[in-house]
Amino acid sequence: MCYLLAAGILTGILLGPFVLGQAAPGWYDRLFSAGEAQVDLDEFNEHEAPKRITDALTSGVSTEYIEQDLNRQIVIERAELTRNRNMARAAALSPRMNAILLAMLALMILELLLAPADDRLAVARYALAATWLALLLACPFPLRQVSYVFVLALIAVAVVVVLVPLGKGAQESTRTQGTEQ
Repeated sequence: MCYLLAAGILTGILLGPFVLGQAAPGWYDRLFSAGEAQVDLDEFNEHEAPKRITDALTSGVSTEYIEQDLNRQIVIERAELTRNRNMARAAALSPRMNAILLAMLALMILELLLAPADDRLAVARYALAATWLALLLACPFPLRQVSYVFVLALIAVAVVVVLVPLGKGAQESTRTQGTEQ
C-alpha cells in the first residue's frame, strides 16, 4: 500500500508549482484557481504595468526614473498581488484538505471498531493520505499560513496514520508475533 503514498507524492510534485507551474502556468492556474485574486494579478501584468511604463515614456519622464523607481513600484505591487493570489489559493484548498483529514480519521475509527480489520479500509486510508499529500505538494501555499511546529506535527501524524496498523486484527497479529519470539 506504500505505492499509493509514492503515487501521491509523485502526483503532487508533478502537479505542483515547480513542474506544472513552470511548464504550463495557465494549466496550473486553472487547476488551483485563485478566483478574483488571479484576475487582479493577470490584469496588472497584462495591462496596468505596461500602461504605467508607456505613460511614463510618453510624458517625458527620465529613463532613470523608469528603470529605478517605477520598475521598483511595479515589482512591489506585483509581489503583493502574487501574495494575495497565493493566499486565495490556500483559502480555497484548505477546506478540501481538512475534509480529507477528517475522512482519514473516520476510517481509522472504523478500523478500530471492526473485528477483524478490513483491508479495504486500510487501502482507503492510504489512498486518502496519498491524496492529501498530493494536494499539499501540488499547492503548498496553505503551509505558509501555519507555524513550522504545526506542520511538523501534521507530518508526524500523517506518518503514524499511514504506518501504524489499526484494528483488532492488527492488535492480535502484533500479540502473536510477540509470543513467537
